[in-house]
Amino acid sequence: MAIPSSISLSERQSFPVVQKSLEHLGHFDRNTGEIAIRKDQPEAGKHVILLHELLHFTAEVLIQGRVIKRQPDEAFIANAAPVLLLMLVRAGLWTGVSYRQLKAFMQKQSVAAARAKKRGKGNKKKGS
Repeated sequence: MAIPSSISLSERQSFPVVQKSLEHLGHFDRNTGEIAIRKDQPEAGKHVILLHELLHFTAEVLIQGRVIKRQPDEAFIANAAPVLLLMLVRAGLWTGVSYRQLKAFMQKQSVAAARAKKRGKGNKKKGS
């Protein structure tokens, strides 16, 4: 189930969503409005990345409207996107990925993060 190739805000305004080789998982270009998603991600991951980048886009709109002064902390966006996506999918408001696929992806991410954290602790010197 593919992610959209563009996001339409109105009949006159839309911006592209592209999948390509990237160093990071995704990127929102403030100048062009393009959202880029790393193409080697699993389908569920692409949906999480898309929503993550849409949250950055939303923050830019709010900044331009002088509602907020700056982008939210990256940790907030990174943690809010999968939780929000789970709710949207569960409610039937986001299509293209199933709740089961998303839960499985998030479980794998949690396990990977826990392993990385554990490895990081093992590399610290005593007294640090």
